[in-house]
Parts: sequence; structure tokens; C-alpha cells
Amino acid sequence: MTTTDPAPRAGGVRWDLSPLCASADGCRDRLSKALDECRAFEARYRGTVAGMDGAGLAAALAELARIENELGRLHSYTSLRESVDVTDPENQDLDALMDRSTVEAANALRFFELEWLDLDEDAAQRLADAPEVAADRHHLVSARRFRRHTLTEPEERMLAERSPAAASAWQTLFGRITSTLEAEFDSGDGMEPHTIDRLLACVRNPDRDVRFRALDTLYATLG
Repeated sequence: MTTTDPAPRAGGVRWDLSPLCASADGCRDRLSKALDECRAFEARYRGTVAGMDGAGLAAALAELARIENELGRLHSYTSLRESVDVTDPENQDLDALMDRSTVEAANALRFFELEWLDLDEDAAQRLADAPEVAADRHHLVSARRFRRHTLTEPEERMLAERSPAAASAWQTLFGRITSTLEAEFDSGDGMEPHTIDRLLACVRNPDRDVRFRALDTLYATLG
């Protein structure tokens, strides 16, 4: 008689996030350093974009990209930690710290794009045509499409401070509520508790009957 092994389970599986960050404490330390670098960037370059040559603009863009890449990696780390367990207090604290740090970093760095957008067309085109910024040329030119729709720095700052808080608050509330929901469901191995994520996985099951029953159970649970 032929036997088959049961489908592999994801229970207990955890991502290895060490390529992004070693620990929660390491994340906090790196965030603090990244914010220091944002403030140093502002102190060094504020008011200088109009007087830059191609080499100077390329150097500033490289430094800005490095800072934003670090912030992006840390944001991925905190988001993935919270997605594993949204109810864990340390994950919640890290996520809140990341939200605050994102706003603070954006406020420190916003001037650079605004000064670039404030250049007249001829000056901006001369800089964009410089061979030193060839790799960034598309970004520089594309950013100026929004020139007419850009507000003053204080107005942009006010909008930016509201936006992450509202979006993050809704996402956090949704995650905390749905992470605690479970429903009894038989995906082929008998009735057992299924989280929302497991039910969503069952919606993609090759078996049509499992998919339909998973959808019915999901709607009933969320309703």
C-alpha cells in the first residue's frame, strides 16, 4: 500500500532576519545612528543644492541613497518581526519606534528634494545632464514632474507627520485583531484551529472543494 507524508506545516517556522539586523537592540542602535546621519546630511547640504556641480550632486545623492537604504532595511526588519507576532510588546514597541524615526528622518531629508525642485528648468537640466549623475538622471528628471504640486517645506512636513501615523494606526489595529482570530477548519487532516493566514493559504489549495470551504469559513470568521 502506498502512503504519503502529510503536507508540511508552517507552525513554529520563523524567518532568519539576521541578514537585515541581528536583534531588537541592534535595530534601536542602528536607527539612532541613521537619524544622526540624517541630521548630519541636513547640516551639510541644506541651502547648497543650487550651487552644486555634477560631482557634488552625485556625492550627495550617493550619501542620501546609503542612508535611505539603511532605513529601508530596518523598516523591513521591524515589519517582518511584527508580522510574525503582532501581539508581542517588543515588536509593537519597535514598530512604533520605526514609525517615529521614519517621520523624523523624512523631516530632516525633505529639504534636499524641495531644493532640487526649486531650481529653474535650465539649471536643473544642466545638472541632470552632468555625466557624474548619469545613474540618477531618470530619478532627478522624473521628480520634477511633481514640481507644480509641491507645497512649502512646513506644509509638506505637516502632511508627512500625519500620514504615517494614520496609516500605521489602521494597519496595526487590523493586524492585532486578525492575528487573534481562529476558526475550526478541515483542510484535509481533520478539523483543527486555523488562523486567518492559514485560511488564506487554503484559498489557494489545488482542491476546489477546499478552496470554497476555506472562503466560506473565512467570510464567516471575518463577518
